[in-house]
Amino acid sequence: MIPALCASEHAHLVAVASRSEQTASATVAQFGCEGVVGYDALLARADLDAVYIALPIGLHHAWAVAAARRGLHVLCEKSLAGTLAECEEIVACAQQEGVALLEGFAYRFHPNHAAVRDAIADGAIGDPIQVRACFGFPPLADGHRYDPALGGGSLNDAGAYCVHAARLLFGAEPLSISATLDCGAHAVDVHGAALLDFGAGRSAVLGFGFDNMYRNLYEVWGTTGVLTLNRVFSIPPNMQATLEIARQDGVERRPLPAADHFLAQVDAFCIGAHDPAAVQAWRDEALAQARAMEGLRR
Repeated sequence: MIPALCASEHAHLVAVASRSEQTASATVAQFGCEGVVGYDALLARADLDAVYIALPIGLHHAWAVAAARRGLHVLCEKSLAGTLAECEEIVACAQQEGVALLEGFAYRFHPNHAAVRDAIADGAIGDPIQVRACFGFPPLADGHRYDPALGGGSLNDAGAYCVHAARLLFGAEPLSISATLDCGAHAVDVHGAALLDFGAGRSAVLGFGFDNMYRNLYEVWGTTGVLTLNRVFSIPPNMQATLEIARQDGVERRPLPAADHFLAQVDAFCIGAHDPAAVQAWRDEALAQARAMEGLRR
């Protein structure tokens, strides 16, 4: 994310805050910004317009609210918070303070997904009936992902992408939700699955986890074909994906251009923060995602 901030023509990286002076100093050496020890010290600066919050999910609520109350626009990593109530408080605070708030699903800004939606709109697979999305990976060393106090768990982390993608591809909100979450020997869920009913015969089947073989894809099953895209949620900026459309008479493969979705997100945030329509759409989107996530938790 920091290289994207540095590369953007719409952003200027001023400072990075860390709890550790050593980490802050290392960031200064690598990226040429200022290093700040402590998050309060960063928010107290007078030379900022916005903050990017990359903390564990369990810390998002406190620091997103603190930033908004300082009059700063907020780009906050997904998931925005661990509960619907906390998300509602963050959104309400941002609205009250008149600042922009964007939940950071960077993948959505990759042009690959616009190409998918265009193909569906053009009737490439007939009427879309079912979305299948998977995002999971082997165990990581990041301890915060397994800490309930820090908002850990595969649903908040990997599953959120699958939920977001299903909503994005159908352009609708689920009417009913069922899910299973398994903790195994951990204090948080390490894998799970969900079924979302979008009405009119449309459904989404989602799988996610921390102790899985790596999978990162979605497919849209329609009345006349199946569309598949790999590397949907995390893709290097120099990697070209292939959109595969299978029909009864054969398979069509469309190469898609490489792009940096982190840079695209930074640019969209910087430009959209000055657009009232975009700001309102981001608030609505964050709340809709939070409601779906709360449904899975319940």
